[in-house]
Amino acid sequence: MFKLIAITKIINQPLYKHLLLSSSESNPEKTIIMKKSVCVLVILIGLAACSNRCASKGQSKNPLEDLTWLKELKESLKDSDVQKTIYQASYKKETVFYLMVTDPRVRLAFGVTLWDCEGKVIREFKSGESEDFEKLVIDRVVLYEYIPNKTE
Repeated sequence: MFKLIAITKIINQPLYKHLLLSSSESNPEKTIIMKKSVCVLVILIGLAACSNRCASKGQSKNPLEDLTWLKELKESLKDSDVQKTIYQASYKKETVFYLMVTDPRVRLAFGVTLWDCEGKVIREFKSGESEDFEKLVIDRVVLYEYIPNKTE
């Protein structure tokens, strides 16, 4: 019965009090140090979670390898007979990816689909929206260029 009461009391106390069961009342300096330590620990855990989330949202050093859907898109280009390029860019402060036919032999009506890091469509720019695309999609970087009949 005594153990049950003690556990109930510990569970109902804040985390820092649980960590300070011994000598917290006799030494207030240790209490302050422990409170600060717990705060620092919580902040570090939060930052670690944020950095993992950022990496999963396209902030990786090699998105063509780290993002499965983008890797599959790259592999699918090998079946094409026209030159295509995969780009990474920024759209409304978000990392996006898009594919364009860049073969000089092909003339197509303008049309670009932006994908986020999870492969979800963010926006489709259609014919007549090329000026909007040029203004809104910035910091473009070529990730991969497929040229047919050329070995990698």
